[in-house]
Amino acid sequence: MEQPYGSRGGGTETHVKGILTKTLDVAVQDYRPRRLHFNVAWFHNWEPTAQERPNRYLVGLAYSQPLNNDTVLVAEVFREAQRQQDKDYNFANLGVRRQLTPLTLVTLGAGAGFGDDAPRWQVMVGFQHTLGTWPLGM
Repeated sequence: MEQPYGSRGGGTETHVKGILTKTLDVAVQDYRPRRLHFNVAWFHNWEPTAQERPNRYLVGLAYSQPLNNDTVLVAEVFREAQRQQDKDYNFANLGVRRQLTPLTLVTLGAGAGFGDDAPRWQVMVGFQHTLGTWPLGM
């Protein structure tokens, strides 16, 4: 759920996301398989303004290739309908995810937008830290 704030925040938005992953190859000696990913999401805005869509989508295709035990190269192409009506973003991105510890990841990527509405480029920086291992850890 996303709850915007401020005078131009818009309505509360909830979403449902599905991710399908297909391992492309697994060799006995290689425990780092290449993978193809298909992502789809549907967003619903419960209180859209006159300029916002009540429903929108995201659909994307990605490829991941491990570079070593701790680093994965990710390439993706996606299309996302924006909250603002008549705006759709298309992007092609390339990035890396690096595992610093078993519970900590960092991400760095860049992408180019294509089509009339998309920004020309974007840069992504991410940090992920898992606070616990429930339900696995006791």
